[in-house]
Amino acid sequence: MKYIPFLSLFALLFLASCGESVQDDYVQQYVIESFQVAEKPLAELRITKTGRINEPLNLTANAVLNATVKVHLLRADGTIEATFPYIGNSGGFYQQTGGTHYVLPNRTYQLEATVAGFNKTIKAKTVIPDTMEIVEMSGTSFTYQGEQLDLTISPSVNPSRKSYYVFTVEALTPNLNNLTSFYESGYERNPDVIPPIRYSSPILNEGNYSVDANGYLKVTLPWLAVVYYGRNVGYINAIDDNMYDFFRSQSVQRGGGVISPGEIPNALYHIENAIGVFGSYATVGEEFTVVRP
Repeated sequence: MKYIPFLSLFALLFLASCGESVQDDYVQQYVIESFQVAEKPLAELRITKTGRINEPLNLTANAVLNATVKVHLLRADGTIEATFPYIGNSGGFYQQTGGTHYVLPNRTYQLEATVAGFNKTIKAKTVIPDTMEIVEMSGTSFTYQGEQLDLTISPSVNPSRKSYYVFTVEALTPNLNNLTSFYESGYERNPDVIPPIRYSSPILNEGNYSVDANGYLKVTLPWLAVVYYGRNVGYINAIDDNMYDFFRSQSVQRGGGVISPGEIPNALYHIENAIGVFGSYATVGEEFTVVRP
């Protein structure tokens, strides 16, 4: 099953610009964007620079091309077990070189990056979430607003806290003539806003799901998550602390929390000498079809 990114780089850079532009003296910063996926090859990483909020965003001009990037696999005592060098190409993107390494669940990975002319080392760590498995699925074809899709999932186990999840539905055959009734009515009212191909829930923890006698999570797909009739994939994603803190603080910036008038708090970044996200997640998904009533 393919895996999907969570974060728009445009949104990340916009938020980075907002956080800095409210200060008296703007200081340009480096932005890290990388999402490692359990049991998948080491993911690419992008390095860019922030821009002023009153200037057009130019990702090409803001790309960082002269960085030296490594990702380390750490032992439990924090020492380095293996090092994976990255090589850069256009657009500020960097990919692992010298072979393919598959990301190990329940292990810690550390980013180390240096940029020519910048005398500080950019560092970040992520603990890869445990993997999951879909144990049972109530069907593969469903009538919209009829019987709902139910999934039984072996949970992602985190020994130090409850696991955090994001539920996502991705349309495989999106077409504006094939919108479900809820999104069709919204599109008719405002045709300038195209309904999304992916719908993602807010962050949920294990307390949001019922648990059966085997300790499995029982997940019911809400119809609000289905944007298009036809073939879809439902994913459940267990996210690390870095993604959790960034997304919940990003939600506050967008009005999802209570803040003082005129105050826009910075998003939470667990990166030394840069901002952004060096995060990870585990994902599992299955395809299903939604037909018109």
